[in-house]
Amino acid sequence: MTRAPNNSGEKDMIGPGRTLGRYRLGEPLGRGGMSAVYRAYDPALDRQVAIKILRAELARDATYRRRFQEEARALGRVNHPNLVPIYAVGQEELVSYYAMALVEGPTLAQVLKALGALSVEQSLAVFVPFLRGLQAVHAANIVHRDIKPGNVMIDRSGRILLMDFGLARRADRETLTAAGAVLGTPEYMSPEQARGAAIDARSDLYSAGVILFEMLSGRPPFTGKDTIGILRRHCETPPPDLGTVRRDTPPELVAAVHRLLEKKPQARYADVGGVTAALEPLARKGGAPERTARELLASMPKSSAPTAALKAGARSWEVATRAQAADGLSASRILYRRERLRTRIAVGAAVIAVLALVVAVINLFRGPGRLDDRPPRRPPGPVAPAAGPWWRVMLRDGEPFEGRWLESRRTPDGRTVYVFEDRDGNTVEIAASRMRRIEKGGDTE
Repeated sequence: MTRAPNNSGEKDMIGPGRTLGRYRLGEPLGRGGMSAVYRAYDPALDRQVAIKILRAELARDATYRRRFQEEARALGRVNHPNLVPIYAVGQEELVSYYAMALVEGPTLAQVLKALGALSVEQSLAVFVPFLRGLQAVHAANIVHRDIKPGNVMIDRSGRILLMDFGLARRADRETLTAAGAVLGTPEYMSPEQARGAAIDARSDLYSAGVILFEMLSGRPPFTGKDTIGILRRHCETPPPDLGTVRRDTPPELVAAVHRLLEKKPQARYADVGGVTAALEPLARKGGAPERTARELLASMPKSSAPTAALKAGARSWEVATRAQAADGLSASRILYRRERLRTRIAVGAAVIAVLALVVAVINLFRGPGRLDDRPPRRPPGPVAPAAGPWWRVMLRDGEPFEGRWLESRRTPDGRTVYVFEDRDGNTVEIAASRMRRIEKGGDTE
């Protein structure tokens, strides 16, 4: 992989113009929770591809590297017109990546954001081909686990493609996460996935039902700002009646959506084939799905153009690292330094908080002052006072005097004050800063 040294001796590992294997990276197209996607050029076959790169801070973790490799293997095992094909998988030092087909088109999430609810014909034109891709995934014994509109793309020819297998796993293998862990997008998670329980292909069917509900109604059945609340509603609350929300929805389509959204997996369709068989007759009434999908793309506002949307999604990542990358810093090193700085700030804040608590406890037990019949334990000056009721106080400015020590106290501004009774019975307060030393005085008693 091509790298450019900088003044600090570090290497620039990721960025436009660099190479991974035989692929030369171009502009970033997007960034997700686990990876970043770049446009790239394959000189061997003279074609544009997409390169998915595991985020640098995650690549140091063996679990995430393994999950990323599982994604590549999952894609490589399945070949279907409604799935994004994978071309190559690679690893160079700390950089894990794979190359896949470059899809020129928006995600279903971008379409819904731009247009809102779709017509019944448009919804089925997207959903039925998506089901065929999902059926191929399940036939390979793979559970996707992250079915959502952002992972469904519509290319310029109107083809529907299921992508992003970042959470996929073999149904006959243990999950990579600890027991009880929850991975996925809350609005699209099945009840069993929300509980962190074991899942199978029927969990993907529930998420597919959420997508179909959203396409027809303009919003998922369960939303909110509170993630825990969303997950709880998936587990406990019946979904809104689609027939009431969208009155022109055919009854058989309403029934199919609500069956997909059943809380118990055994109450849903047994497999994708059952859903497809129920919906294909309705989809055929709307004409050719790809033609309908192309018409759907043509109705999107120009501001929702796929390339612009993808670049906008990556802009924060690009801008955040551009200045540092210009100095020769690698993206992985930038992220590493950022995380290290955050850790140091957190540790420093914790230390300061502990010290403040210790000081508060000490002040609480010490109180504002002391009143007993003992002389000060640590009077100012090099000479410690001898025992006795009368003391000679030597001042830094002014004449010395003799007095009986009564108490010492701390003022609100933090100064220490000594209180004496002189031989005439008067009370004298002397700030510690004015005392040069204190010594044994004449005893007249």
